[in-house]
Amino acid sequence: MASDELDRFREQWRQEIRERTQAQPQQSTPIDIYAEAVEREQRGELDGALELYRRAFRLDPNVDRAYHYKNTTNALYTLTIASKPQPKPEPLHVAATSTHSIHTLISAFPPAEELKFAPEDERQPVHLVKIPDELLLHILKILDVSSIERFAMVCRRARVLTLDPDLWRDFVVSTYRPPQVPAAVSLEDIIAPFGRDLRRLYIELPRVRLDGVYIAVCHLADVRPGQSENAWVNVGHLVTYHRYLRFLPDGRALSLLDQTLEPREAVHLMTPDLQLKGFFIGTWTLHTSNNAPPRVFIDELTDPCGKFEHSFKMKLTLGSKPLGSRGNVTEIWTRNPLLFHRFLAFRHCFQYRISDLSGIGITSLAEAGPY
Repeated sequence: MASDELDRFREQWRQEIRERTQAQPQQSTPIDIYAEAVEREQRGELDGALELYRRAFRLDPNVDRAYHYKNTTNALYTLTIASKPQPKPEPLHVAATSTHSIHTLISAFPPAEELKFAPEDERQPVHLVKIPDELLLHILKILDVSSIERFAMVCRRARVLTLDPDLWRDFVVSTYRPPQVPAAVSLEDIIAPFGRDLRRLYIELPRVRLDGVYIAVCHLADVRPGQSENAWVNVGHLVTYHRYLRFLPDGRALSLLDQTLEPREAVHLMTPDLQLKGFFIGTWTLHTSNNAPPRVFIDELTDPCGKFEHSFKMKLTLGSKPLGSRGNVTEIWTRNPLLFHRFLAFRHCFQYRISDLSGIGITSLAEAGPY
């Protein structure tokens, strides 16, 4: 009897040992659950991440500290293993930014007949070499100025080709005419101070951009007393609207003050036949002086529908477009102290078919009342 009980005990003991030695499915630790929650949160699965966070914190209230400690330890270990002597890389020879004029840089180039279009991969052919320079110049004349300058950045041969005076003469002749310049000033008088460098003239001489619309965000702060039951509280209303200005080559200026249209919609609607509340048409002129920044005067802004008897006028100050910006160079103010304006941002519109390179933007605007 005792022997049978001993045998059963031994068999039961052996069974327990076998069960313990068999591979058990590994249970997730709080850190693993927390890590999975972090991954789900990064993927945007917020509901699943929140459930996993709750499970992890129920198992270990300090699981977040343990998770960050584990990540930091693993990162330090990886850096220690990876800190082996590496071969010293060859120094990169980057040309310093030059402050010389472009003609000074061009003079350091090899002769023009030695400059060729070379492929980045020597095994690839260069089909551009087969095109004559005359045909390339004809193609470049079809492009806008920004596309021409991007092409000029390809190589030295392209830069030399884009300096051809005929390429820039069309831009200068089509741009610098009244009201951009006074009617009494000839084009020859404009070109002479720039040493007949038409490209430099087009970049440096002030002008109003005609290939798009100037846009400003305006805010009207209206504080209305007595609109709240609490005497210590004043209810304020902030109304946001947009001011749009477009200048036409024939001397007309289009002004729109609107609260409902989005800028991407208004850009394509700014035409003289627009019929919308807040739309006015006037005339503009550009005045330049050596001692003062260029100014644009907009006069006779009237309602084309005839609903308003008064006319308005504006005064704008031009400033060069800063490098790396998108033309957000205009600050507007009026005699009305409730109006607050951001900078006027210029938005290009391809349907206007007028090219520009660096651009001149509006830096300030003063609006007078009806006169």
